Amino acid sequence: FNFRNYPNEVRHITLVSGCVKVTDAKASNSLFLKPGEDVELGDVHLSSKQVSVEEYTAWTKGLFYFEKTELSAIMKVLGRWYNLTIKFVDKPSMHYHFSFWSSRADSPQEAIDRLNRMGKVKASLNDNNQTIIIQTSSN
Repeated sequence: FNFRNYPNEVRHITLVSGCVKVTDAKASNSLFLKPGEDVELGDVHLSSKQVSVEEYTAWTKGLFYFEKTELSAIMKVLGRWYNLTIKFVDKPSMHYHFSFWSSRADSPQEAIDRLNRMGKVKASLNDNNQTIIIQTSSN
């Protein structure tokens, strides 16, 4: 299984194989996860959903891997990994969805180049390579 826990983000448990019982913090609600299911651990009722396990476990193979994921979520992960600030020039582009992968061993520029090849946005490193600026490719 995979446990995802970052500050200011919803925690996730994703099951690859076997069976896991998940119980909320108050021990008032629990469920059993089956392989391929994910549960968000928040303050509300627990419910599982089918997910692409690869998206949650690709880090174990040294990859970033996203399927039909909002660009803001992708960039949050890349920004955290490379310790970069992310700035969106065009706010609507934050909500574009991408299927994207990159090696975690790649440089930030290599990851940006891969994103730019999709043609929907233009990303660049600015501010002495400390910030990724993203805008729609038509700008």
